[in-house]
Amino acid sequence: MKFTASLSLLFWVAGCAATAPPPATSTRTAEAAGAASSGAPNSPAGESWRVVSYFDGERAMAHPILGAEIDAVFGADGRVAGSAGCNNYSAAYRIEASGIAIGPVAATRRFCAEPPGVMEQETRYLAALQSATTLRRDAESMQLRTAQDSLAVYLKRQGSEAPPR
Repeated sequence: MKFTASLSLLFWVAGCAATAPPPATSTRTAEAAGAASSGAPNSPAGESWRVVSYFDGERAMAHPILGAEIDAVFGADGRVAGSAGCNNYSAAYRIEASGIAIGPVAATRRFCAEPPGVMEQETRYLAALQSATTLRRDAESMQLRTAQDSLAVYLKRQGSEAPPR
């Protein structure tokens, strides 16, 4: 019991001390900024989205856990950032025609025990996000798809009506 309490305290202290890594200044980020703001017809640049579902890494699409919603803001600077349910994340993204490349992802490193499953959700969502190679979208929704054309992440524009679960 004492070991469990000490371990929990260690995770809590480590999470409080964690800071987000500084933004990348690589050539990839500079290229992404140009591609994101170039006016590509499918570009989500300057838009905020909420995640409706993401590939769970096994066989199915999973919905975000109630109380641990996931969002994504695609900046005109070629960066996507948001909350994965507990931690904040950011990554470079690049748009070309209907293609998208996202990553690598950097995230804060807090430990969240509540709601149950939130840490697994983050791991699976961030993996799904980085697996995207194409995007399909309309005015209210966006699908990020893998190279095999499997759905990786399904998003709705912030402020649009929530779909039934």
